[in-house]
Amino acid sequence: MSSYNLEDRDYLIRTVAFEAGNEPALGKAAVAHVVLNRKKSGRWGDNIGNIVTQPWQFEPWMTRRKEVEKLSPDDPRYRKAARIADAVLDGDIPDPTWGATHFLNETIVRQRRRFAATLGTRRRTGNW
Repeated sequence: MSSYNLEDRDYLIRTVAFEAGNEPALGKAAVAHVVLNRKKSGRWGDNIGNIVTQPWQFEPWMTRRKEVEKLSPDDPRYRKAARIADAVLDGDIPDPTWGATHFLNETIVRQRRRFAATLGTRRRTGNW
């Protein structure tokens, strides 16, 4: 874990657990690498906590922060994310994003587009 302290690790684990909770290990590793790539770039902050909690960056920290913060280290979701985060921090999982600083969850984007289309239709027709 070389240049990462326990607080950095905890923020990374919580971000992975909530941002990629239903993703396979590779998806979880990709989220962890995106966070670390942002740290390396220096454009988003100099520590993981600041990077992941910036507005409009990682959705769970904006919409479910209390739930993210309450996640117990004994919770299976935390433990699973911790295994992946530790492997990424230790350099055991190569970066599947090739240095990316952003990612896109296609399922969430499709859901949001459907909601936006429904909302637009409702506004035009007045059918709420």
